Amino acid sequence: MMEQNHAQTTVTVCTEVVLEQAKVAWADLVIFQFPMWWFSMPALLKGWVDRVLSRGFAYSSGRKYETGHLKGKRAMLSLTTGTASTLYSPNGIDGDLHHILWPIHNGILAYTGFTVLTPFAAWMPTQVTRQQREQYLQEYADRLSLLDDLPPLFFHPRQDYDEHQQLKPGVLARSGVQWNPRSLQTFEVSASTFAGQVSRLEVPTFATNKRKPANGESS
Repeated sequence: MMEQNHAQTTVTVCTEVVLEQAKVAWADLVIFQFPMWWFSMPALLKGWVDRVLSRGFAYSSGRKYETGHLKGKRAMLSLTTGTASTLYSPNGIDGDLHHILWPIHNGILAYTGFTVLTPFAAWMPTQVTRQQREQYLQEYADRLSLLDDLPPLFFHPRQDYDEHQQLKPGVLARSGVQWNPRSLQTFEVSASTFAGQVSRLEVPTFATNKRKPANGESS
């Protein structure tokens, strides 16, 4: 990371990275489109994140989360899966999609200052009918047309944390992933609070069939 910061300050970042950073600097909204791969983004996209959203460009010492360098920009994940939505439900074998995406939503996007929008998921598009895929496209178009009206995902501001960067006593976790024992809050209470405050992903009723995922493809 320090090497990245040195490259930024000495203007020695390689040209291809500079060009990608210029695109991010220009954009008001960045949409990350990818297939779910081992419960995260594919390696090629992760490599882009590692090189482009670098220290000195996307964040720096004392400028993280709501003070990150990308503050004022929005970001959204748009992903496809190899299996049905039921597997990504709170009681599904793969776990709740919001929890799976937390390292990306919080650890990359919110960390660098992005306002993070609710993700869009197209469930197992290669295994549904053409009509169903067209429905996904329409749902995606509808989502894009409503971006200015949809509330972003919630992340606790820095003032909710103490000097050890833990939620202060009296602060109830609302992210859906955290909970605060110092406020006598259990995970169950935190999860129910989150479910009541944040709209869940719309799950198409037809995307319930299951198949064995391809090699390397997250179920």
